[in-house]
Amino acid sequence: MAKNADEPEIFQGIDDREFLTMKYSPTCFFCKHLQEANPVTRHCAAFPEPGSIPLRVWNGDDDHLKPIQGDGGITREERSKSVGPAPYTPEKE
Repeated sequence: MAKNADEPEIFQGIDDREFLTMKYSPTCFFCKHLQEANPVTRHCAAFPEPGSIPLRVWNGDDDHLKPIQGDGGITREERSKSVGPAPYTPEKE
């Protein structure tokens, strides 16, 4: 079917914005304060509410070696590389 030149073309796509969050955080993965290595519920001792680790920290744009707003003074501390954070286990429905 020919398109009418007066009508704008409509883009149809998939909303995949949730995939913009890295699955594993280069900043947080080996931090001893990380409570669960899950990009959706990303939280730790500094940011205890689910999803509250700022994306700039989670994605590695901020190394969180110095305090930032909202972290209560808790900064990144390396854990042993042989011990990772609590594994992510999806909830069974």
